[in-house]
Amino acid sequence: MNDIAEAILAKNIYCTLSTVTDDGAAWGTPVHFAYDNENIYWLSHPDAVHSLNIEHDGRVFITVFDSRQLAETLGDRGAVYISSKAVKLSGDAAVAARDIYADRFPDDNDRKMSEWDVYAAPIGTLNEDRTKGQLVYFTNGGDRA
Repeated sequence: MNDIAEAILAKNIYCTLSTVTDDGAAWGTPVHFAYDNENIYWLSHPDAVHSLNIEHDGRVFITVFDSRQLAETLGDRGAVYISSKAVKLSGDAAVAARDIYADRFPDDNDRKMSEWDVYAAPIGTLNEDRTKGQLVYFTNGGDRA
């Protein structure tokens, strides 16, 4: 992960998680997220549309940006874009991801301790062709960004 992406992820707590519905349509959902150098993590109710979409088709596109950016600071706008495949975690991996989430959101014990599922999407590799300034793109394997 580069320094620009790290700064954007660190100062924002929501991402837009885009998934694919059964009929191939895009579905975007704002979710709280946590992260480490490898993955983006989030907790979701098992019946949420995006959770069901991931069960059907794991492809996701994640966008993180600061919505408080002003139009006057156009050159300073930054965003992280991640094209990846999400997975529902279980066992030790789920416990570890919940701990990362709890470190980021220490007052969100209800969600951390709930029966909600925990998901991960690998951040992947920096796409140097697409990355321009503070607009940072990552791809996971053969996915396109």
